[in-house]
Amino acid sequence: MKVIWTFGLVGLITQSACRTDETTIKAYNALPTISIQSHSDGAVILEGQTETFYALASDNNHDANELLVAWVYGEDIVCDWAAPDEGGGSVCDITPSQTESVIRVEVRDPENAGAMDEVNITIEESFAPVIELLSPEMNSEYGADETIQFSANISDAEDEVDDLIATWTSSIDGEIPLDTTVDSNGSMSDFAQLTPGEHVIRLEVQDTMGKTSSEEVQVLVSEVNQPPLCEITEPLDGDSGLAGTDNTFRGVVSDPDDNLASLVIEWISDKDGTLGNSIATSNGDVAFTTNQLSANSHSISLRVIDPDGDVCTTSILYSIGSPPSIQINAPVGGGIFNEGEPIYFESFAQDGEDAPNTLQIDWSSDIDQMFATGTPNSSGINALNYDQLSPGLHNITVTATDSDGLYDSAITTLRINSAPTAPTVTLSPNPAGTLDNITLTATGSTDLDGDPITYAYDWRLNGVSSGQNSTILSNSFTSKGDIWVARVTPNDGFIDGPYTDVTITILNTAPEVTSVSISPTSPSTLDTLTCTETTSDVDGDLVSVGFAWRINGNLASSTTNTLTGPFTTGDIVSCEVTPSDGSDIGPMQSSSVTISNSPPIVTDIVFSTNTPATDDLLTATVTANDPNGDPLTYT
Repeated sequence: MKVIWTFGLVGLITQSACRTDETTIKAYNALPTISIQSHSDGAVILEGQTETFYALASDNNHDANELLVAWVYGEDIVCDWAAPDEGGGSVCDITPSQTESVIRVEVRDPENAGAMDEVNITIEESFAPVIELLSPEMNSEYGADETIQFSANISDAEDEVDDLIATWTSSIDGEIPLDTTVDSNGSMSDFAQLTPGEHVIRLEVQDTMGKTSSEEVQVLVSEVNQPPLCEITEPLDGDSGLAGTDNTFRGVVSDPDDNLASLVIEWISDKDGTLGNSIATSNGDVAFTTNQLSANSHSISLRVIDPDGDVCTTSILYSIGSPPSIQINAPVGGGIFNEGEPIYFESFAQDGEDAPNTLQIDWSSDIDQMFATGTPNSSGINALNYDQLSPGLHNITVTATDSDGLYDSAITTLRINSAPTAPTVTLSPNPAGTLDNITLTATGSTDLDGDPITYAYDWRLNGVSSGQNSTILSNSFTSKGDIWVARVTPNDGFIDGPYTDVTITILNTAPEVTSVSISPTSPSTLDTLTCTETTSDVDGDLVSVGFAWRINGNLASSTTNTLTGPFTTGDIVSCEVTPSDGSDIGPMQSSSVTISNSPPIVTDIVFSTNTPATDDLLTATVTANDPNGDPLTYT
């Protein structure tokens, strides 16, 4: 059905001519057209399946990009107004439902003129997926440690099985992480464990139309069953009995989940097979007696099975017949050996049926396991030296086995002493000079055996032991430039451990000024002062000195050992002497003096006459000066 809507006159054009008569030309808007090209009335479409619809629009006096097209399904615009492509084509994806069957398309031009087209479609109902849930089965029971199979066959009337979405869920565990890949037959299978509890297992499958189907089953998952416990208490592992006599085996059994009466209790020999069954007492004690054991070395097993099929098995070695006998001659029990020290082992074995040199001898340690094997000589002696046992207290077992598999063992104990670890050594002072006494401190050695540790000290000069073996090296043994090594070796009373060396080089000792003096010791203002010093150097180096003169603390000269006045009475003059041996400068020493007053000096005496008579008055004129400028009086 095609429908054209007209929205009215779009425009009127009037033109005036130059002629005296007038002509009016009216132009009317042409209506657009639109036609659905993809579907015709009665087209069959599957419910929920998205279909692409295509329409072609045109307009005689407008370009396609000036038009607007909209698609309507029912009461809803499903593809809003938009320009068609340059050829006038318009596309819209529509998912039909059972409630509506009319698809409509509308077009408008810029003048608001429009048209529409529509088709009636036939909608066929789609079907939900089909599920055949295979496992787990309804009301099945599992243990929490069991792996459960989840399997099903799924299909869909419209979709390929690869397009279906399957989800497994548990009412307790939520979504179950399973591989839901489906094969070409629609089958899927995977395995998982569930937590204890009553589960509702649900498989839901959704197709591409959004339709879903589901199936549910109930399963019970129980707590993990605990296996029974068992122990053989008699006889002891390695014991033996005589063939043809009663041999009794005892044990203890228990089960945390089940009644003891529900347990299946069996006694088994690796040589003779199942020997028989026992019934546990209320305390869990079990016993079994047989005289049917063959002459052999048996592994006797106690096996206990609970109602859930869980098993406990324990075994002992038990010999029937005449086994060989063996004894250990060396080493003597309780011996102590150092790590790496060769140990002499000797055993003596004999057998009532077999020659000694046909017996098999095995030596083993509870720490290092088997470490030697061999055969005795014709006298039954088996001997060896072995130095590879690990530190620690060893139970050494030697076993003699005859041709029937019967055996006997002997045990001795020994200890492998481990060496103490290297110590940490420090020297003080470090660095040290020729005047220093050097003290060493050793700490940190440990002993795996817990033995007390002592230290040996060796002072080594330039790589050679000096004979000094105390913790202190006196400075009387050291000289500048010596290279000393303090070597400390730990000992645990049995063996030395690795030593530690610490090296120190004796440094130069600075020289000393042993005395300083100034002469004269009581100088006056015009004296020349001389500074005299004595020095020493423990290293025997040549000592040079530097001088500095100070007057009342102020530097006056720093060149020679003399200082010339004039001075001022009361001045304090000091001489500072600093020694040097060419490598180090020693501490400065000083001495001081106080300047005393200088006496005045008479430079001339003139008499009034050099030839006086006995009654002449004789006068004398004196010329004098004072270095300090003091006023003078005369006598």
